[in-house]
Amino acid sequence: MQDDEQKPGQEGYAKYLRHSHIGLQFILPVGLFTWGGIWLGRKLDLEVLFVLLGLALGFAVGFWSLYKELYGFGPGAGGSDEDSNGDRQETEETEQ
Repeated sequence: MQDDEQKPGQEGYAKYLRHSHIGLQFILPVGLFTWGGIWLGRKLDLEVLFVLLGLALGFAVGFWSLYKELYGFGPGAGGSDEDSNGDRQETEETEQ
């Protein structure tokens, strides 16, 4: 086996695992909001309505979460001068 055909080390696995959480990031809001709709629907005897509302809200939250993740919005996104609280930081340019 040649050097370039070796299995990836820790750095190589990071490339594969970088986006492994995306599926959970979508499925968890859908599942939780749907479950909440079932629970609330049983309490108020309007199960179909609240299941559909929970499902729709779960999809909306899941898609928004994916959109933010895939297109670089949110904390730690590059190109912004904001700190972790969302406040803009002033940058001073030095003249030489």
